[in-house]
Amino acid sequence: MHLSLATAIGTISAVFGFLMGAYQLHRAYKVGIDGISLATWCSFGYLAVWWSAYGFAINSPESAWGNIATIPVIFLVVRKLDWKNGIRTLYINLLVVVLIPGLMTAIGGWSVGVVGVGAIALWNRFPQILKCIRYKDVEGVSASGWLIGTICSMFWTYYFYLVHQWYTFYMNICLTTASLTIVVLSLWRQLQWKKDQLAVIRGH
Repeated sequence: MHLSLATAIGTISAVFGFLMGAYQLHRAYKVGIDGISLATWCSFGYLAVWWSAYGFAINSPESAWGNIATIPVIFLVVRKLDWKNGIRTLYINLLVVVLIPGLMTAIGGWSVGVVGVGAIALWNRFPQILKCIRYKDVEGVSASGWLIGTICSMFWTYYFYLVHQWYTFYMNICLTTASLTIVVLSLWRQLQWKKDQLAVIRGH
């Protein structure tokens, strides 16, 4: 019973993960890229590759194929951003993902590597959080996409509870909180930006 429920929850989580990227890609093309963090999204892509391998290693096809499906969407988001001027960011994030979870997995196996990748998965939200705090114009950030991402993390939390993967269970609780923070901050900034633009129009 738990196995079939876990499969269903994992599949739903994978779909939400894909939709998060799709919503962000749509907004980037429709509104622009202002406020979107390149560091956050390129590390999403690197981590998706790791999570795919991890899914195969622990016999979790939902995690494996779900992350594989998100990689092309994440790639398109990164491609839409000003990645050529942020090439250093791409290389630094790749180095971090390879060195920390990569080496930890090579030395101690997947159960050790997941500790490193969990820490990076939580850290990678902070560049986006900082952008939402520092800049008024974050119109490119998809609050809807991050809300979907929050729901996605909630489903993964329940999934890893069902399959008794406790570290990833607690990690996804943290990811849910961080993603929800981005939803709140981006909505706040976007409402603030609209009020400022309206004030400028009325001033003229």
